[in-house]
Amino acid sequence: MIDEPQPRSPGKDVGWLALFLIVLGVIWFAQGGPSKLTSMAPYLKYPQIAPSNPAPSQSKTPNFLGESGSNPLIPLPSASPYQGKVSLENYGARETDPQREYLEIRAVSDTQPILITGWTLKGQQGLDISIGNGAYLPYSGQVNPQEPIYLKPNGTAVIVTGQSPIGTNFRLNICIGYFNQFQKFIPSLSEQCPRISDEEIPQNFPQACLNFIRSISSCRMPMVAVPPAAGNDCAVFVGQRANYSGCVAVYKITDNFYKKEWRIYLGRDKELWQYRDTINLLDSDGKLVDRVSY
Repeated sequence: MIDEPQPRSPGKDVGWLALFLIVLGVIWFAQGGPSKLTSMAPYLKYPQIAPSNPAPSQSKTPNFLGESGSNPLIPLPSASPYQGKVSLENYGARETDPQREYLEIRAVSDTQPILITGWTLKGQQGLDISIGNGAYLPYSGQVNPQEPIYLKPNGTAVIVTGQSPIGTNFRLNICIGYFNQFQKFIPSLSEQCPRISDEEIPQNFPQACLNFIRSISSCRMPMVAVPPAAGNDCAVFVGQRANYSGCVAVYKITDNFYKKEWRIYLGRDKELWQYRDTINLLDSDGKLVDRVSY
């Protein structure tokens, strides 16, 4: 009869397992134990967690052209000492006709005249337009002496994109309205010329002459002949006085002859300021005087 194998004892197997774990622990402790884990730390790989995006900055670096953040590589011009003393307005900047497109510079200071020759206007397109010299006492149809332009206290300068109708920048005076008769100015020149009927008229002129003189409009040369009944002396008087040159000859020595307004022309044949533009007024050192957007 064949002997059957004896069944294994579970308690005996557990004993051998416990003995194996004890031996393994002794060997592990002898080789470094807990310090072994620290030496392995540089080789352990931890998952990298991407940092969340920082909140966007509320401040933007404005550029040279006045558009915040559009080109942070171009610095904002430093402030001019004329900031607050001179303002820039965009009254006609939306016009597409260069003869109608204009800006206005106004001196809000009530102290000293301000030199604006050499100042520049700069728009988003990078155009850099300099303000030149002008004629203090302009005449149409001749070369006018040029001088630097100063804005008087509370004075203005209308800066037109197009060509000057009389070929020069010029300062206004009380006789300047005569220019409106034969040239077109935008905005129109003031027509507050002294009337020749207010002047001293020789007493020997006949009534027909007096009636004709009273009929002459302010700032207008008469476009009809003096009537024969008025006499030849009357015709000479009217021909000498009822025009720009005659007006200047009589009134240029008066205290109120010159006005505080200039007309400055940039001499362009195309629109200069684009739709929704930002225009900077810079002084002769390139510092920001004022800016306007539209």
